[in-house]
Amino acid sequence: MKRHAVAMILLALVALILFMPLRLVLAVARPDRLNAREVSGTIWSGRMEDARFGSFDLGAFTVRLQPLPLLRGEARLDLLREGPQPLRATLSLRPGQFAVESVSGTLRRGQVMDWPIERLELDNATLALSASGCRAASGQIRLLIGSGATGTRMMPPLMGPIACVGEEVQIPLASATARERLTVAFSPAGDYRVDLSLPAGPDGKLFNQQMRGRF
Repeated sequence: MKRHAVAMILLALVALILFMPLRLVLAVARPDRLNAREVSGTIWSGRMEDARFGSFDLGAFTVRLQPLPLLRGEARLDLLREGPQPLRATLSLRPGQFAVESVSGTLRRGQVMDWPIERLELDNATLALSASGCRAASGQIRLLIGSGATGTRMMPPLMGPIACVGEEVQIPLASATARERLTVAFSPAGDYRVDLSLPAGPDGKLFNQQMRGRF
């Protein structure tokens, strides 16, 4: 009888793992600013419809859990958006830590700090955060800010790396001519600082502005 009970318990646990709904894992993990209109399927073969990260529309994703990291208490989810504008990313979730890794693709039509973003391109970007600060950051970002963001014409595309500087995440961006510069720094607590430098006229003078706030 004892062996039969143990076997039934093990069978129930295996069934729970094999058929665990993806929406349950996301509800428990509660990744910050990531949500979707509909989450379906299991952790091994799931799908997110009309997914959004903050104000950015991500579209539809297939989601698959990597099994081996579970042995060290980490949930790693591979996200894939197929189609004419593919996007790949790996989401890592563990207690007190959050990371999005190896992100390559394009995000369109979002808003950051009240600025309209026409396009945000990520090239193998990784960002890992914990309560104590930035743990890891790498990759390249290309940003196109829409007109009206600075009260002037549309800015040219800005490019730059993402990196940890102390406990902060810093993203120094510049145009191809380096005349337009935008540096964004933020902490996991939500405090941010933005330094903006733009040509103000044909005389070569620069318009400089610094903004601070919280997400």
